[in-house]
Amino acid sequence: MMEGPYRFSTIFDLGRVVQNLMLAAHADGVGSCVAVFEPAQNIAHACSILGVPADARLDLAVAFGFAEERYAATNARPSPPGRLPLGRLVFVERYGISAEGRFSSSAST
Repeated sequence: MMEGPYRFSTIFDLGRVVQNLMLAAHADGVGSCVAVFEPAQNIAHACSILGVPADARLDLAVAFGFAEERYAATNARPSPPGRLPLGRLVFVERYGISAEGRFSSSAST
């Protein structure tokens, strides 16, 4: 990513581009995952591996791909160990009003 005149607007625009790429991919049945390279030593390492020129920035990357057959058929997504279900993290209208049961079972587990 090239630096724009205002750091915040550049990052904001990057987020919008990534969001739209991910939405377009999802519409075509392609999954995606954002990778952020913080802290600074990780950014430098990623730039080295990927051959990013010195006058460019590397703030994040997006991986695209298709789900494994066993998950694609059911649209089920395994939760990484230690993750809370969305229903315990997402609230409706006001903080503390649980969204439990408002999501499909695959998205809330």
